[in-house]
Amino acid sequence: MLAFVHIGKTGGITVASMLRSSFGAAHCDATSMRPRPQGDPTGVRFMIPKYGPDDIAFLKTVMPGMRSISGHHVALWSDVEKVYPDTKYFLFLRDPLKRGASHYQFHVTHDDYTAKFGFKHFPWDKWVEWETHHNHQLKMISPNVDVDEVIKLLETKNVFVGLTEHFDESLVMMQKLFCPELDIAYRRKNTAEDNTLARSLLADEKSREQIREMYAKEFPLYEYVRNEIYPRYRQEYGPSLDQDVARFQSHGRQRVNNLNLVMNRLHRTFVLIPRLKKHRGAY
Repeated sequence: MLAFVHIGKTGGITVASMLRSSFGAAHCDATSMRPRPQGDPTGVRFMIPKYGPDDIAFLKTVMPGMRSISGHHVALWSDVEKVYPDTKYFLFLRDPLKRGASHYQFHVTHDDYTAKFGFKHFPWDKWVEWETHHNHQLKMISPNVDVDEVIKLLETKNVFVGLTEHFDESLVMMQKLFCPELDIAYRRKNTAEDNTLARSLLADEKSREQIREMYAKEFPLYEYVRNEIYPRYRQEYGPSLDQDVARFQSHGRQRVNNLNLVMNRLHRTFVLIPRLKKHRGAY
């Protein structure tokens, strides 16, 4: 079982599409299973409740042949391995400055809070004050937003950590070192057509410092992965890495399995979603 922890703006939509192409109807895109918690109405939408072993066990009854699962509902503390002992987790991290700027650009481009708050999106000064999504990458890995805890989880659980800045290289290494049965062909999904806003935030000294403050706890984690974990993968892979990445980019990256994509969509539409709606109605 592959469990993908989807951290926003790290390439997760593309990875989910890759998993659908690889495993077809045996891949599950995690979706809401229980009523959302009460509290901060903006935080509810952003910090999505995580699955636990009971949720995974229910999914197993719906998808007895499930081979992979992905989504914001999946975390390292979801304990998928209690239901699937052979579980392998993987995730991508991204430079906190670039991810933070990209996240706000995505918010401005795609979110619409008019019905709920009377405005379409948060202006920058209000976005900066929105503590719910500060240190976003940590919150998607550690329930306690603790760097040491995250590092321990990454080092002790069966986890592969890729870097968005080295996306193709990460996939090639993951396939060989971590999951040989995975087909890593993909088509890019949900990429910004215009990065002007993100670039302007990073170019401005004040907003750049604000982003740094918002995601201050993420930097030690990102540096640890970039300087300690990721070089281990490269060393273990061996000297053919650059050549293999070039070959993948030239010949294999976009050879997706369209039949598997169709089978996944049909299963999700006619089996998974109806069962989940019925399950949610029981609460």
